[in-house]
Amino acid sequence: MLAEAFPFQLDPTSQPRVRLDTLVKDTLMTQLLEKALSQVAKLPASEQDAVAAIVLEELGSEQRWTESFAKSQDLLAKLAEKALTDHAAGRTKPL
Repeated sequence: MLAEAFPFQLDPTSQPRVRLDTLVKDTLMTQLLEKALSQVAKLPASEQDAVAAIVLEELGSEQRWTESFAKSQDLLAKLAEKALTDHAAGRTKPL
């Protein structure tokens, strides 16, 4: 099961706090996400916490990437301009 793949527990005493049908009723989500969460809801609490940790880490990673990319737009534009200038001047080689 999931515990074998992710042998850690965030909070072994955690108990479900929200019923999935309550969450789904008030939240817009895709059918695939709803199906996935329904399957996760059937797991023991420790495995639910493991899945939640993975999802939250992935979402945090995506947010950090988005912020980093947004901050680097000026530098990327300058590098692209230099690359185009170098190419037009014949200072590049085909890969």
